[in-house]
Amino acid sequence: MACVIKKPEYIKFMNKRFDQGLAMAKHLAEK
Repeated sequence: MACVIKKPEYIKFMNKRFDQGLAMAKHLAEK
Protein backbone atom coordinates (compact mmCIF):
# COMPACT_ATOMS: atom_id res chain seq x y z
CA MET A 1 0.00 0.00 0.00
CA ALA A 2 2.67 2.51 1.04
CA CYS A 3 4.69 1.61 -2.05
CA VAL A 4 1.84 2.69 -4.34
CA ILE A 5 1.61 6.15 -2.81
CA LYS A 6 4.37 8.60 -3.69
CA LYS A 7 6.43 9.57 -0.64
CA PRO A 8 5.62 13.34 -0.60
CA GLU A 9 1.90 12.68 -1.07
CA TYR A 10 1.97 10.04 1.67
CA ILE A 11 3.70 12.43 4.08
CA LYS A 12 1.21 15.18 3.18
CA PHE A 13 -1.63 12.73 3.82
CA MET A 14 -0.19 11.70 7.19
CA ASN A 15 0.33 15.35 8.17
CA LYS A 16 -3.30 16.10 7.34
CA ARG A 17 -4.44 13.15 9.44
CA PHE A 18 -2.19 14.30 12.30
CA ASP A 19 -3.57 17.85 12.14
CA GLN A 20 -7.13 16.53 12.23
CA GLY A 21 -6.30 14.35 15.22
CA LEU A 22 -4.67 17.29 16.98
CA ALA A 23 -7.68 19.53 16.31
CA MET A 24 -10.01 16.81 17.63
CA ALA A 25 -7.92 16.36 20.79
CA LYS A 26 -7.89 20.13 21.35
CA HIS A 27 -11.66 20.25 20.83
CA LEU A 28 -12.21 17.45 23.35
CA ALA A 29 -9.82 19.05 25.84
CA GLU A 30 -11.76 22.32 25.76
CA LYS A 31 -15.01 20.63 26.81
